[in-house]
Amino acid sequence: MYTCGIFWEYIKEAERVGLVDLLTCRATGDLAEAEGLVEAVAAEEEASLDQCLQRDAADEVLAEEEGAHEELRVIERDRGDQ
Repeated sequence: MYTCGIFWEYIKEAERVGLVDLLTCRATGDLAEAEGLVEAVAAEEEASLDQCLQRDAADEVLAEEEGAHEELRVIERDRGDQ
């Protein structure tokens, strides 16, 4: 039988994994199933983080593009003033 500490680490690392599922794994000693649950949550979190990073990068590109357009407007305005 596996120690309680191992399963507690899984619970702490994957708060969104169903506690009942992990406790069932603990009761049956099914470490492979517990690892699978945790890996699934980790993959989901990683995908979510990647999406956030992609959105942040896209927002940054849009901000830079808007800044470039603003610079062009300033240049055009300055040319018109001359």
